[in-house]
Amino acid sequence: MDDKKKIRNKMLSVRENMKKRTVNSVSNNVCRMIMELDEYKNAETVFVYMAFRNEIALDTLINDCLEKNKKVYVPVIVGDKMFAADYSKDTCQGPFGTTEPVEKNIFEGTCDLSIIPSTACDLLGGRLGFGAGYYDKYLEGRNTCKLAPIYDFQLIDELPLEPHDILMDIVVRPGGILRF
Repeated sequence: MDDKKKIRNKMLSVRENMKKRTVNSVSNNVCRMIMELDEYKNAETVFVYMAFRNEIALDTLINDCLEKNKKVYVPVIVGDKMFAADYSKDTCQGPFGTTEPVEKNIFEGTCDLSIIPSTACDLLGGRLGFGAGYYDKYLEGRNTCKLAPIYDFQLIDELPLEPHDILMDIVVRPGGILRF
């Protein structure tokens, strides 16, 4: 557990000190890479996060989804659980300082593609989040393609994973695409 915390703190420190111009440039590049994937092209429903604390911003991808009439869903926290809700530009602050839609129209189905935020990923598809387990619990048992967009520095050899940690199917970073 201490190893996860150390890795998380190191990655968040680097990410939070990035210049906005770099975040925007890398985010646009990673979004374009995702938009070239068959998993994205074939998806009718896409679960995305609303970028927070210099995460890879998905605005370019969200706009492309909307232009292509893909259904877009975002995470909302209700009590101690995370759900997918209809994407909306009408937002409010959610728990932990995240952004959520004001109207929380919950989607009970499973999205074709789920794009998951990460503080780090490893060469085996392992993912490290913020530590609360919301995404792992949400993804458990769902038949969805799980994709993590990250910066190059967020890729490490191996994370100290636990049995409940959900592995990613694809990791997209400026330096390339990893499939598991």
